[in-house]
Order: sequence, then structure tokens, then C-alpha cells
Amino acid sequence: GSPYRSLFPDAVYHRADLPGLEGLDYIIGDDSSVAAPSESYDLVLSTQVLEHVPDPRAYLKECLRLLKPGGYLMCSTHGTFEDHACPHDYWRWTAEGLHRTITAEGFDVKKHYKLSTGPRALIFLIERAMQHVHIPKWNKLELALRPIRWLLSRQRAELHRLCDAYFSANTIVERGADDGSHVYYICILSLAQKPA
Repeated sequence: GSPYRSLFPDAVYHRADLPGLEGLDYIIGDDSSVAAPSESYDLVLSTQVLEHVPDPRAYLKECLRLLKPGGYLMCSTHGTFEDHACPHDYWRWTAEGLHRTITAEGFDVKKHYKLSTGPRALIFLIERAMQHVHIPKWNKLELALRPIRWLLSRQRAELHRLCDAYFSANTIVERGADDGSHVYYICILSLAQKPA
């Protein structure tokens, strides 16, 4: 869907993804290869892809191959999230695990963030889980959960606005700034550079 394309208005923007999507410039092969020349790009933007490739190390090596010396990889993936196959869903990382994985493939990680941490993560997880909880109507548990379901279905925007207001410190947390209250997080984002 290229949701970030508008952030790069003056760039040559090529799309690569797993097979099955329309309008791609490149298909990511089973071995994570892309039919593009080596050292072709200044930036590889990889958002929520790493958990879907069979071999993350091969995928990161391919990102390194595609980048010009000094080029950047901006990679986000899940820390905690439900299974969501498209067509497969293989991996979850801790922040330190992702940092180590990216570094092991030859990148120099410049910035590393946890996204949606602590109470924001908890509210997000409750919201997602409630979509998958099926309890017969008029059951005591269903009656007890009804106000939460109502809040999540009818007041979602307000709930997220309140999270922004009261838990702004739990939106984006840079590595090293974690005071121990950010041990639960939904996503991880790394900005890494290919050595020049």
C-alpha cells in the first residue's frame, strides 16, 4: 500500500514485497533476494516485513547488498503482536534481539526505538484481543466484558486521544532511555547504516 510514499516526494521510490501484491517494482524471493543491482539505494525502508520472511538474516544481507556505502536501513517489526499471516508470520523480536540481529549482518545501528510501550501497549493489546474473544451472549463473562467492548468499538478514537495525552512518554522510547517501565512494546524501529 506504500503508506509512507508521501514522506519521500522527491525520491525515486521503488516497491518490493512478498508475492501477491499488485504494482510492485520487485518481488522478494523465497531466499529474500530482489532483482535489483547491488549498491542501488540510499535508503531501504522496511516496515513490518521482517516478521514475514523465512530467513531474517538473508533478508538483512539483501538489504545490505542493495544499499550504497553509507546508505541507511530503516526497519520496523513487531515486539508483541498477534499472528497475522500474509502469507506467513514467522518471527517476533525483543529490542535487544533485533539490535543484535541487524548488527550481526554488518550494519551499524544508529538509533533504536521501542514504539507503543507500557500502558499504551496494554491498551492496544486489549483492543486487539477483544476482537478475537468469542463468548456466548448473556454469559456472565460476556456481560462483564460488554462495557469494555462498547468502549473499544464506539470510543476508540477518544481512547487513543487519551493515551496520547496521558501516556505520551510511552509513544516512542529510544534505546538507553528505558527506565524499566517500557518492557512491554508493540513495535521496534531501528535506523542502521551500511559502513562507507
